[in-house]
Amino acid sequence: MTIFFSGFIESDSELTRPKWILYFVQGTKDRRIPLVIHELFWDEGRWFFAGSYDYLLDCLFWKPDNPLEEISMYLNLQLGEHYEEKITADLTPEVFETDQKFYEVEILNSCLKILPQKTGIDKGYGISRLRIKIYNWFSFAAALVLSPWLFCTARLAEKGYLPYASERSQNGKSAKRRMVGDMNARMKMLSGHKISPFGFKINLLNIFFALAKTRKVQKNKVAFLSVRRRDLSGNMEYVYTKFRRYENIHLELFLPGRDIKKMSLAEMYKAAVLCATSKVIVLDEYTSFLYKLNLRQETKVFQLWHACGAFKTFGYSRLGKKGGTIQESVSHKNYDYVTVSSSGVRKWYAEGFGISTDHVYATGVPRTDVFFDEEYKSQIRKYLYESYPQCKGKRVILFVPTFRGETRTDAYYPMEKFDLEHFLSNIPEDYLVIIKHHPFVKEKHKIPEVYADRVLDLSGESEVNDLLFITDLVITDYSSVVFEASLLDIPMLFYTFDLQSYIRDRDFYFDFESFVPGKICSRLEEVEKAVQKEEFYHNKVREFAEKYFDHLDGKASERVAGLIYKALNTSGEQDDLISKYRQYQQ
Repeated sequence: MTIFFSGFIESDSELTRPKWILYFVQGTKDRRIPLVIHELFWDEGRWFFAGSYDYLLDCLFWKPDNPLEEISMYLNLQLGEHYEEKITADLTPEVFETDQKFYEVEILNSCLKILPQKTGIDKGYGISRLRIKIYNWFSFAAALVLSPWLFCTARLAEKGYLPYASERSQNGKSAKRRMVGDMNARMKMLSGHKISPFGFKINLLNIFFALAKTRKVQKNKVAFLSVRRRDLSGNMEYVYTKFRRYENIHLELFLPGRDIKKMSLAEMYKAAVLCATSKVIVLDEYTSFLYKLNLRQETKVFQLWHACGAFKTFGYSRLGKKGGTIQESVSHKNYDYVTVSSSGVRKWYAEGFGISTDHVYATGVPRTDVFFDEEYKSQIRKYLYESYPQCKGKRVILFVPTFRGETRTDAYYPMEKFDLEHFLSNIPEDYLVIIKHHPFVKEKHKIPEVYADRVLDLSGESEVNDLLFITDLVITDYSSVVFEASLLDIPMLFYTFDLQSYIRDRDFYFDFESFVPGKICSRLEEVEKAVQKEEFYHNKVREFAEKYFDHLDGKASERVAGLIYKALNTSGEQDDLISKYRQYQQ
């Protein structure tokens, strides 16, 4: 379905950018997808907008109960703090185009009714899926036969006689890489497949998974799976601790510390067996290979996302933007449960992950339980003061900016924007600065010798949450550390020298100016004056925490564990498990 969109809307601020969201409903499931706008500019109190985008109707819902059930589409609007669902809109036939062969469409005032036809059943189901697989493998075999021709075209592209197949293929660091990239791009254009270690390993993993599916699902088995971690930490650690008290729950860990591309065959086989035989799979981050497996219906996937709240847009919320997830991607869509900090952010996580809102639960974030644990906080403070004695007797500023760039490979922070010598020479001498850059940023700040006793760069050493326990002021830009800092009632400053361009390129789920719990500064001199005058707008912090955390009690881990117990649904043992769990809570 192609949608064309244009018009204007009144606005008091150039930073308060309007957003439109397509809201699809099928039965009990819903899906929010951004309405992609290509032109958006502000002039004399108005935002003018225009755009068009091709929406794939067969990619709306992940394995719906009834693919032929009617779909309703509405339009939602967000402007600053205002968010309205199912707004009054003129959905006339001129606004969209669709393939009438597969879908019948009817306009009912502000609602567009879409009725899938039998011939247009989602391409991910039944015979349709089998036919597409056969066709894809046949076309891939044909592309392999044509590989000499692909080599010749890649060679001609490298010599400048032909254009490269894609912009990405010409960015290789060497002629060999550019040619391989061009061949792969053309092979994908012909067949939908390309030759890659990742693709080969995914196919091998699926073979292992098919073999493992000959075994039964163990109804009391919970697998904790993370490709980034080698040890148990974060949200997983806190939830795992709640479970290991019970002998009748079978817990397994899979923490290889590397993605499928670098896994050994033994690790791949273990991953396949875990995914095939576990009743519950617990994740805490993006796990690429899991979306390629056709998991059993009785296997439930929990995503304990590592971020504390919805702030910067991610995933499907960045549809149509550079680095955004494409609509036909299957990433994230197979989550049965996503746990978040508050009911107010449920719709944004659902949008970002491409899932129905009823799969998102406001339990709280397990790893934030430590912020309510006085004994833990005392131990960490003691450890940090012993490790970094220069912090004692000082007011500590934690400078924790996020990175610029798209990925870990091109991540950076413009160091010159935070001139340490200039900053330290213009704030009181009893302040000490701890620098904590994002792990993606490899470059380090140059620390002036004259201020060496007032600066610590702990970017590669300490956990940022632990550093908050000795912090008196947080200076950040767009980092989600604001959520954790609010739980400790720490004042904050927001140094946002590139706010307009960041909103344009990355964007936020909320209006930035009204969202952040602190003063916004566009120049370093403004930051320095705010520190001198202690002008932090500290009164906003507690209100922020109460708004974005439904529960301020340190029991998020217990609520998540209870949700997993419910998902286990162990016949004959469920009531006993819940009884024991409630006794433990008491």
